[in-house]
Amino acid sequence: MSAPTKTWDSSFESTPPGTGLVSNVDTNFQDFKVAVRERIEREHYLATGGTQSQHGWHKAGSARAFYYGTTTSATNKLDPSTSILDQYDAGRLMVSSQTYVLYVWDASSTVSGAWKSTSRQTMRVCIQGTLAYATNIVPRFVIPRACEIIKVVGYLETAPTGQALIIDINSGASNSIFSAARLQFNIGSNTASIVRTRTGSEFSTYAALVDDATLTVDIDQVGSTIAGADLSLTIEALYT
Repeated sequence: MSAPTKTWDSSFESTPPGTGLVSNVDTNFQDFKVAVRERIEREHYLATGGTQSQHGWHKAGSARAFYYGTTTSATNKLDPSTSILDQYDAGRLMVSSQTYVLYVWDASSTVSGAWKSTSRQTMRVCIQGTLAYATNIVPRFVIPRACEIIKVVGYLETAPTGQALIIDINSGASNSIFSAARLQFNIGSNTASIVRTRTGSEFSTYAALVDDATLTVDIDQVGSTIAGADLSLTIEALYT
């Protein structure tokens, strides 16, 4: 994109001077409008660009997110004083220049805020047949990229009776990702899910996984009359 035809410098900002001729004021104002338009039109509709009702709108593709590496992230606003990002910046976007993961600034209730990933990954497994108490019932999930588990949902073709069926998921071999209650299929129920709320109390610290971490699945309890059968399990996580 070519540079604006009107150079905006200290000399331009001091025009017109207090001692200038009144006959030059109209030209000075016209130059000022051209300088503003040339700069705004780079990414916004104005004057000859777009219809009147679109004036001031961003042109398609004009939004520009922060662009940082995986070991650093944006901390300052874009104002001249480069003040620190705060709760008023909620919704700003950042893209990792290494992984191309998209992040959003989450500061709706705190001053400091934090970058939260919007990129998700899902892991699925199916276990056919009647279920029984067991540990490591399927080969380990291998996590390709650091992430934080936000939801676990399961479905049984045959619901348990007599007592609930309970599933546990562990980071490594024995560290449960759940902070308290495990994934529980109640008597007669084919579905169960645990979803992280904003407080994040449903999952333990072990739900935050590093690159190449592994997950194992245990069946801690099955129905006492009908055990339950044909399990489908899905784990959803956000990249961190």
